[in-house]
Amino acid sequence: MFKVKVYGAGSIGNHLSYACRSKGWEVTICDIDNEALQRTKNEIYPARYGEWDESIRLINVIDEDSQNYDLVIVGTPPHTHIQIALNILNTISPKIILIEKPMLTPDLKGAQELYDKAKEKGVFVSVGYNHTLTKNTKEAEQILQNKVIGQALTITSMTREYWGGIFSAHPWLEGPADTYLGYWEKGGGACGEHSHAINIWQHFGHILEFGKIVKVSAKMNIVKDGKAKGDRHRHRSDGKGCCSHQTLYVHACGQL
Repeated sequence: MFKVKVYGAGSIGNHLSYACRSKGWEVTICDIDNEALQRTKNEIYPARYGEWDESIRLINVIDEDSQNYDLVIVGTPPHTHIQIALNILNTISPKIILIEKPMLTPDLKGAQELYDKAKEKGVFVSVGYNHTLTKNTKEAEQILQNKVIGQALTITSMTREYWGGIFSAHPWLEGPADTYLGYWEKGGGACGEHSHAINIWQHFGHILEFGKIVKVSAKMNIVKDGKAKGDRHRHRSDGKGCCSHQTLYVHACGQL
């Protein structure tokens, strides 16, 4: 039996737990908050997938857990990822650690330490950027590699998303200030939460064999909204200026 441990009983933790159970794998979900674990069992999981899966084990992070795991998934806020991953590597040796995106905070603190520790223990560490695996991405790769449109010279990547979709998946949150999403330094804001754009830009840079990225520049609109402080773009659908409707975006560009 392939054993999986999921850190974080929030939206992504439920999604990935369900995906693992669909493969027939044994799943344990842990969280620091017992209320979050009960919300998973009584609300999130049955509402999304029809019923609670009694085979899933729910434990608090502080509970003793002597099991080893083949796959460990870290689906907690970005500013906790590095420490959790290091704790995993210091206690067990899974085959794979999957860390939800963004992998870490903009200051990159702990990145080298995690890389060195994972290499030392022979553990494969991946990040949850799944847009590189979609059918349209694979089709675009073939078009570019076969030079159907000629030689590509530049790459532009953009991700847009309205707050509503995120918070409809997290109804227990009142807004960005209640979570890391409202704080760019914690890995939230547009650049962190929608860093799929940066990843897909990097991905196609590799596909086109443009070489090593040597410089990346960005323009960010940093705003403060109550306690929250993050980067975002605001616009009106009628093009007449700013309003409360929010479209988050990342526009990645750089020198190759």
